[in-house]
Amino acid sequence: MADKVLPEERLFNIIKDGKDSGSGGEVSKPKKASTDLGGMKKIFGSLKLHPGANNIESKSVNRVLSVLLVLVAVFFVYYLFTTRPDVEKIIKSAPGANPAPIPEI
Repeated sequence: MADKVLPEERLFNIIKDGKDSGSGGEVSKPKKASTDLGGMKKIFGSLKLHPGANNIESKSVNRVLSVLLVLVAVFFVYYLFTTRPDVEKIIKSAPGANPAPIPEI
């Protein structure tokens, strides 16, 4: 009597080998993106974004986070030097603050 293959084992073999042992046909694998990203690929490394990707390299994640951190820092410095607080507006918006007029000297 031949050994019976459980459905779970058959599925595991299909996934492992990439073949369906029953039909002899190939199982379709996810296609890789063929878009050319130019310089972005150097910055972000081999960050896999297609649905079949289950491994993301920590080096790529660190690069993406570093780029985001630099962008936030640049925005913060830009905001810091381009905006000026309006003192009169701040004083008027304070609740219960009714400053006495300052006499001119």
